[in-house]
Amino acid sequence: MVSDRTFLSLWTGVLLFVTLPFWAPFALALAEERTPFDTTEWILDEGKSDVRLAMVGDLFDRHPLVGMSAEEAWSLLGPPEQSRTSGWTYPLGHRGGIDGFGALTLRLADDTVVDATVWFD
Repeated sequence: MVSDRTFLSLWTGVLLFVTLPFWAPFALALAEERTPFDTTEWILDEGKSDVRLAMVGDLFDRHPLVGMSAEEAWSLLGPPEQSRTSGWTYPLGHRGGIDGFGALTLRLADDTVVDATVWFD
């Protein structure tokens, strides 16, 4: 017969393993290094290292992008890697693991930022 302690340990292990896809991204996000946003460093990095990735959290905290004019966003972030009439894309660098490379996408309407999204491929 299995003791209560052994059963509880096994059950906890199974539960953690089964729920890993749900809680792991949040744990990784909390563990990421955070760097204060700096316009000059952001522009110089061009998404070639993880500098932008480390700054994006502070960027969102201190600079509400949604509602900014396109001119204000350009002054803050510099020229995007991809520019379309509907929006701009800034590479963030490699996150590691299965998430791969990240990007910040700004959606524009009437020369105003209407959405700011960070995504990974």
